[in-house]
Amino acid sequence: MLAAIMIAVVVEFFDFFLISFVVGIVGPEWSLTFGQVSVVLLSAGVGAILGSLVAGALGDRIGRRPLLIIGILTFSIGTGALALAPEGGWWFLSVMRFFVGAAVGGLFTGAIPLVIELTPTRLRTLLGGSILLLLPLGSLTAASLSAALAPVIGWRGVCLIGLSPILIALWVWIVVPESPRWLISQGRAAEARRSVAFILKRPEPELPDDVPPVEGTRPSSYRELYRYRRAFWATVFIWFGATTAYYGIALWGPTVLQLLLDVPPERAATLFIAVIIAGVFGRAFFMAGPQWIGRRKSGMLMGFGGAILLVAAALMKSEFLGGVSLFLILLVAAAFFTDGGFVNIAAYFPELYPTQLRSRSTGLAQAVNGAGKIAGPLVLGLIAGTSNLITPEATQSAITPAFLFLAACSLLVGITFVLTPMETHGKQLDERVGAAIDDEVREASRPATASSADADR
Repeated sequence: MLAAIMIAVVVEFFDFFLISFVVGIVGPEWSLTFGQVSVVLLSAGVGAILGSLVAGALGDRIGRRPLLIIGILTFSIGTGALALAPEGGWWFLSVMRFFVGAAVGGLFTGAIPLVIELTPTRLRTLLGGSILLLLPLGSLTAASLSAALAPVIGWRGVCLIGLSPILIALWVWIVVPESPRWLISQGRAAEARRSVAFILKRPEPELPDDVPPVEGTRPSSYRELYRYRRAFWATVFIWFGATTAYYGIALWGPTVLQLLLDVPPERAATLFIAVIIAGVFGRAFFMAGPQWIGRRKSGMLMGFGGAILLVAAALMKSEFLGGVSLFLILLVAAAFFTDGGFVNIAAYFPELYPTQLRSRSTGLAQAVNGAGKIAGPLVLGLIAGTSNLITPEATQSAITPAFLFLAACSLLVGITFVLTPMETHGKQLDERVGAAIDDEVREASRPATASSADADR
């Protein structure tokens, strides 16, 4: 089951990041401006915001599994349709990317709560974010195929490869069951028992008839997330800072390297593979690290480590070390933190909420993720001047202020974790974040007036 979900996420990221290499080709061919390319890149962020919020509500209402399947089908078709774009049709690319972004929101909103709810407490910190471990392989595949096949079959042919994940949807439908926790929370005990039997590969009659107590079957809404104020604001600040920094690097990185180093798009895609590989190692580190130091300290390391390296990259963009661009070296090092830390924060926030709100909490996180997908690509476009053509001169002048902004976003992640007194490592899901959130809810529900004895205490 975990393998099916991991592969679905990998191919989703292949489809998502393919556009960063496509614009490196069509930008000069179609004489696109920074503003036009920025619209293409940030349109997926707009789609992710709407798609995540809708999917979050659906995930708590219809279940986690359907969102996985719908998300895979949608982003596959949306990516394949890019091949049909007319010459100069940056607007067509933007529309298709909107649907790809919406599908991404739906996939994660289903996948992350599902894995967390199927994983025992002793393994949840290690495995909770594992579905994102190999995620950079999606962008690595996009870079590799762009470098190898684009000269042969063209960028349209590469986009058509994005249709292949449709087959993954069938695999997920066969091997991934619905979350028993979610079924129980909906009062569907018989189906939960059937799901557990499927997971354990045991005949259903062998399982006991009793089920855990129902957490609550009453209807929920996004407004209820704000009952957990610390968790709510931590979700907003950490996800916005992390995704803005990451997508600013990931979506503009190949174009920046191409123009900064004066190399063709294929060479820039090849160089960017080093950045992606660093993210893979970072994800392995941040998947295992919280098992020993906890999620909070791992989050601080992600934020502060990325901020320091992005500042250095901004200030040393024109320096070389042994004939190798120091900007590229620092970008690789920064990706270890800015990319790697996602396996930690992806699983952290759904753990802060009860089952009936877990999909919505992931929807909130992915909606803020979508805002970061907008802010990251938009920064360089705004700083460079949206009406300017994409040229080496315009790009180089924009790198320092743009990357200082991305560093500030990474710093926001570290600071928010410092100020967030909630650790979920080692806690059962039903405990959520323990006393930190429970005390907060009790304080919110306490009457405005208190007895003198309460005041003394």
